[in-house]
Amino acid sequence: EFSLLVADAIRRDYSKQDAYVLVSALQLGRAVIDAKHRAYRDKPESEKVEALTRHEWIRNVRDTQIPESQMEEVDIREVGNLMFRQGQQDHDPVSRLGVKIEEHRKLMRYEQRAVNQIRKAARIQK
Repeated sequence: EFSLLVADAIRRDYSKQDAYVLVSALQLGRAVIDAKHRAYRDKPESEKVEALTRHEWIRNVRDTQIPESQMEEVDIREVGNLMFRQGQQDHDPVSRLGVKIEEHRKLMRYEQRAVNQIRKAARIQK
């Protein structure tokens, strides 16, 4: 495919070197976009945090700590609260949709950068 694109650029009056630069920029842009599309996937069920109540999480953290850790009550509550919020997010379809929307925005920014790089490469003098 690379050589076909280079040949097409040469037929459009680009020099051989400029055609290589243009096609390389195009393929790099495509690779970035493809990688970003593959990068976001929902968490598998096995990786989701349980949807327990805040008090259940705090109790679990307190019960599972090892004596050597010497966690203070403030730290136990903080970890329990973090786990509670993560569990809510993992099991809330609206929250997951928000994450997908943010990932889509990031992807759109990457796509725009790739397009800009291709445009820059295409501005090479014929």
